[in-house]
Amino acid sequence: MNNYKNYNDYELIYLINEGSELALNIFFEKYEPYINKVASFYLSKFDSHFDDLVQEGRILLFDNIKSYRTNSKTSFFTYFTINYKRRIYRLLSSDYYNLPTLKEDIIVEYNPNKYSHLSGKKFFKEKEKIRLFDECIIGKQTLRNYAIKYNIKYGKVYYLYKKIIEELKIILK
Repeated sequence: MNNYKNYNDYELIYLINEGSELALNIFFEKYEPYINKVASFYLSKFDSHFDDLVQEGRILLFDNIKSYRTNSKTSFFTYFTINYKRRIYRLLSSDYYNLPTLKEDIIVEYNPNKYSHLSGKKFFKEKEKIRLFDECIIGKQTLRNYAIKYNIKYGKVYYLYKKIIEELKIILK
C-alpha cells in the first residue's frame, strides 16, 4: 500500500492528467475507504446493494478526476462528495427532481419514518407549518417541489423547514 498521505489531491490529479498510472492507483487507494463509508450509510438507509454503490463510487471518482478543475474554489473532496451523493440518490430514486439539496442533507439528522404516524396538527398551530410538516417531513416531498407546488420562494420554504426542524428537536427530546 502506498503512503498516500504524502500526496495532496491536486498533485495527484495533475499527475493523473499527465498519464501516471501510479498516481491513479494512489488516488483510488486514498478514496476507497471513503467510498465504502458512504456506500455503507446508504446501504442501511435504502437497503440497496453495497457492491453496486461502491462500484458507482469508483466510476464516479474516475469521472470526477477528469472533470475537476483545479482552479475551482471547491476542494476535490467536496466536489466528489456532492456528486457521489447525488448519483446515489439518482440511482435510488425514479424521480430526478426529488433529489435533496446539500442544505437539506445537512439539516435532516433524524429518521422521519420514526414519526410517520404523527400529524403536524399535533405540534404546530400555524397552517403553513402544519402543511410543510405533513407534506415534506412525513410525506417525503422535497422542499423544492413544495415551493413550486404552492408558488412560494424556495428560500422562504427552506427557512420555515429549518424552524420546524429546530422546534421538533426541542419537542421530541
